Amino acid sequence: ASDPARPPEVTIFPETSIPIFQHQLDTQIWSDIIGMSSKTNSTFLIGTPLYLPEGVGNYRITNSVIEVDGFSNVADIFSGDGLNMYNKRHLVPFGEFVPLGFKWFVDMMQIPLGNFDSGRDNQQLLTLNDQHFAPNICYEDLFGEELLPQLFPRGTNSSGATILFNISNLAWFGNTIALGQHLEISRMRSLETARPMIRSTNTGATAAIDANGKVVATLPSMQAGFLDVYVQGTQGLTWYAYVSNLPIFILSLVILGLSWFRRPSMTGIKK
Repeated sequence: ASDPARPPEVTIFPETSIPIFQHQLDTQIWSDIIGMSSKTNSTFLIGTPLYLPEGVGNYRITNSVIEVDGFSNVADIFSGDGLNMYNKRHLVPFGEFVPLGFKWFVDMMQIPLGNFDSGRDNQQLLTLNDQHFAPNICYEDLFGEELLPQLFPRGTNSSGATILFNISNLAWFGNTIALGQHLEISRMRSLETARPMIRSTNTGATAAIDANGKVVATLPSMQAGFLDVYVQGTQGLTWYAYVSNLPIFILSLVILGLSWFRRPSMTGIKK
């Protein structure tokens, strides 16, 4: 919403807005969040780690965004059953998981790292107010080719994603050029997909980007605040959505081939 007299239809909170597992947060706080969503008639998309039981003695932990509205209940949030969510797929080595063969290094350095599970491919989009929202978390939007499957129709989503949104916690980087760099990365994804991108961050850059890659609204970095914007979803597919990075790959092979054939010949030196 961009009208101050009307509450927003969707409110997007940053990555790890709730920095503990969902079942560790006090029940009353979840009830208050649900009540606030009901009172404002706004759907909340909240970044939080999830603890998801899977059978007896098994569980998964994920870096996620969950959907909460006035009809949510705390029991479903605690269990994860029937919860609309997106679980981060492209995890950060050492930050979110320990690469195979490096556990000895982590143990030696005594680094308190988590070991998240990667989200599954082809997760359902979040459909709100006739718009299909495609989430990505932190630096997932660095990999444009990984966002493309969200644009194509699947399941009950007849048009694929109409709006992209990114939630990030870049507090690790402080007030550095990383904040601006990540904003530029998101702009590129909007250009490639012809989709608007909403960015909700803890430290910056919180922004709204239109389908042409133009930043239409932003908040100052490293300051508390909220961004109230109207976002129009888009449909249709760009040529990049169809071919991805294939032309770049082919061009790279051509350049390597030409370099090989034009290499200086190695001749012996007669004495």
